[in-house]
Amino acid sequence: MQRPFVLVGGFLAFLVILSAASAAHTGNAVIEPHERVAGMLLVRGNANWDGTALFGVYCRPDIVKSGRYRRTCLPVPEVGRLFVGPGLWAPNYTILNRVWDAAGWRLWIDDERVGLDKFGAADRMLYRYPPADGRDVILREWSIALVRPTPGRHTIRYQVGDAGLMVDATWEFTVAR
Repeated sequence: MQRPFVLVGGFLAFLVILSAASAAHTGNAVIEPHERVAGMLLVRGNANWDGTALFGVYCRPDIVKSGRYRRTCLPVPEVGRLFVGPGLWAPNYTILNRVWDAAGWRLWIDDERVGLDKFGAADRMLYRYPPADGRDVILREWSIALVRPTPGRHTIRYQVGDAGLMVDATWEFTVAR
């Protein structure tokens, strides 16, 4: 029997990420829009504007089953904006809304926790999406972008799951100097 979703980065598809405050965030503090992490400003943004997308371009986002993952991405050139919002896809809004509402999401960029609820999410269509057996699906992604990502190595870690299905994925990416 085919599952109704994939993890993405699949049919429960999870994809796969900051006030000029200079103080380090520790403990339970979370990074919010217009705060910095590792010198990078984190803002609301989505894949439909003129930025470069990390997932699907430089990092393989598709994850099709529960587990812990660590992936290394292709080198990222110097860019003005880097869209880093992960998400999930489904064949229709009924399923997408049910799964999105049930999934618990957590995100860290360079080991700093990000307050996802402050960023919101956006939907877009993926036409003839290969992980969905070539069917059209709706992708909902967190609206997160890095402004002028700093050169060097960075990590994005997401934990997402619901009722017995958990993905803990870390992507390492390097911005060219």
